[in-house]
Order: sequence, then structure tokens, then C-alpha cells
Amino acid sequence: MPKIASCKLKTKHWSQYFRSLHIPRVSKQNIQTYYFCYQQRAPQSTKKDEPKERKGAAVQLSPTSYTACRIEAIWQDTHNVKRYRVALPRSDLPLDLPVSSAVKFRGFEKANNAEIVRSYTPVNDPTLIGAADFVVKLYPNGLMSNYLRDLQVNDTIDITGPFLKIPIPRAFLGKSQIVMICGGYLFFFFLTSKYVYIYVYVRYVYKYIRIYVYIHFPSFHIPLFLKKIFTGPLSLKKKKFIGTGLAPMVQTLKEICRLLTSPNDEERGDACEIVRGINEIALINCNKSEQDIICMSDLQSIESTFASVLSLADQQRNRGNIKFHCSHVLETVGKCSPSNLTGQGQKSHKVLHVGLLNTSLLKNTLPPPNDRVLILVCGSANMLTHVCGNTERDPQTRRKIQGEVGGILKELGYKPNMVYKF
Repeated sequence: MPKIASCKLKTKHWSQYFRSLHIPRVSKQNIQTYYFCYQQRAPQSTKKDEPKERKGAAVQLSPTSYTACRIEAIWQDTHNVKRYRVALPRSDLPLDLPVSSAVKFRGFEKANNAEIVRSYTPVNDPTLIGAADFVVKLYPNGLMSNYLRDLQVNDTIDITGPFLKIPIPRAFLGKSQIVMICGGYLFFFFLTSKYVYIYVYVRYVYKYIRIYVYIHFPSFHIPLFLKKIFTGPLSLKKKKFIGTGLAPMVQTLKEICRLLTSPNDEERGDACEIVRGINEIALINCNKSEQDIICMSDLQSIESTFASVLSLADQQRNRGNIKFHCSHVLETVGKCSPSNLTGQGQKSHKVLHVGLLNTSLLKNTLPPPNDRVLILVCGSANMLTHVCGNTERDPQTRRKIQGEVGGILKELGYKPNMVYKF
């Protein structure tokens, strides 16, 4: 029997497989765009997440389609926050959103005309007819920020909604103390040397390396410490406060004020009775400095409304007896007094703490855990993780769920029925 000549199998070199992944080349612009903008890209919604149309009275917006709304006016709220007044399709009706709910803005990138979607909460008075106000923080490299920054008065913006977050005041049933914590963390990193560029680029291509290892070396497991280095938080980042998350709180507080001052209680049903069962509402607003506090005029108006409700004449009309406290946590204090700060010559607001939000501060400020306490937390994902734990996704429906309580509130002993995460 003749011998079969042995031959070597021709296999590709490992570098050829790596080149086939088409990893983009490194550049300063690509790295900055990736790290400042990749978290701001909104995921595409699925059919399971699409809400149903509202039934009943006339509805200004639709949650299943976008409506082009004209921008009536633009105001500068702070140095990096603008307030947009948007005209509604019907000028004779208010927005009339269920509280607390948000809407979504749609914009488009200049480079590739890609769709950008962001959620915003209206902060206008519920009785405003034919228009709605939105406060928007404009980031230097934000995708939606760049789109909104170019809009002028009489331009149009596509809006869809509403999307209900938590039913107010039904969620306050059986609650006597409400605490609202809003704010967030913003991360900055600074590229100062070529080694930082290399480290950032390796983090960027790590996902391609992981795919290659998983396909060609299935039995090899990447060490845990490498995963933490290339997927964990950057050690080059600097943590700071930003003023996010206040809009849902303002919307909720204005709805409570409307129920307390409503002349016709029969139309509100049990909502007025639920609100009158509340004894105290505390708002803790976290910002970098006094200049970063948004909606100062709205907070002063809300505080004045609660003060008038506490007057003797309103108590005789059974309007409730709610004590409202608004305090601020500032990272740095400038010209304002460490004990209080004043907005445009109006009533002063208390500075609760100078520095970052921590466990000891909340332990001394929040009421003890019990079933009659409800803590509302709104802010960035890092803020939620630090204070109460982030929200989760249902594995089957992919809808956002509250999940377990984590962070500082877990250490203090609060249960899921005492905390709501926006």
C-alpha cells in the first residue's frame, strides 16, 4: 500500500484574524467622541415598550408617533441650561400630562443624519394653556445638546409622549413623609500624555479582543483583574456634581400645589385626600455650585404656595398642613453664605451640606425607615448607583424595573416599598 505523503495544513496567522476585525485607527477626535458621547446614544425602542394611546379628554401629544411642535421662546436659565417654551398643537388646551411623566425629543446628527432621542420632563405650571416649558442642560459634546443649541425661535422639534414614570398622587397613598433627592455625577477625564491615549485606545478595542479570544480560545478565561481594568471606571476621571434630575421633582411639586389650592375638590376625587395625608415634603437638590442651580424661580414659587397653604385661612378651608423644606448640597460655595443662598433677591434656600452626598449626611437628614416614608431619587445612572442602586431590566419584556435597593439607602435600612428610582 503506497504511503500517503504528509502535508501541513495551511492556517492563517493569528494577526490575520485580528486584522479582519477592522478595528478603527486611533485618533484624538475619535477617542473624545467615544468617551463623551457613547453613553448618550439612546437604544432603539422595541414593540413591547411602545405605550398605548391615551383615551378620554383631548390629548395634545401621542406616545406612538412624533408631533412637530414650534418653539415659542428660549430663555437662559443658568450658564449652561436653557428653558424652551414649545407651542402645542392646540392653543386652547393645556398639556395635561399624567404626573409624573416625561416626553421624548427627537433630533438628528449633522454628520450622518442619525436619529437622536432624549427624554425630558415639562416644568411649566399645569394651568399653562397651549404651551409647555422644558429645561435642558447643554453639554459641550452632547449629541442632543448640539442639535438643540442650533435651534432658534419658530423652529420645530419632534415630540412624542407622554411616558408615565410613577402615578402621582396615587403613589403617596399611606405616606406621610416624602423626600426628594435629585442631582448627579459628571465624569471628566483629561488626556495629558501619550500613555493616556494608549490606555484609552486599549479600552476602546477591548471588546474586539474579547470576541477574538472567545471564538478562537473558548477554554481561555480572561482574568478578572483585566476585566476591571479595561471595563471598570476610569481612574483618570474626576467626580463632580451636576444639576440633573430636578425637573420630575418640580413637576410633582407643582401637581401637589395644584391639588392643595384647587377650588373644586369634586373633580379631583380622592387625589386631594391623598395629598392632605402628607405631613412633610423635603427636597434635597445637589449641584456643583450656586450658579448651577436650575429652576430657582420655580422652587421659590412652590415654596410660596406651600407657605400660603399653611396660613390660617387655608387651614380653615381644609387645604392640608404640609411642611415643605428645600435645601441644597453644593460641592463648592462661592459668594453665597455657607448657611443659605438667595436667588434673585427672593426667599433664601438652605445649604444643607458643602461637599459630596455621603452616608452620614443622609443618615442625619432622612426620616428613619418605615412604611409611611417614600424617597424619590432622580439623576444620572452614577447618582442612582451611589444613593439607591440603579434600575434594572426585566429579562423577558426588557422593560425598566425598580430592582433592589442599593447604595447608601440600603446601608440605612430602606426597603423597596420606601424608595422609587426615576
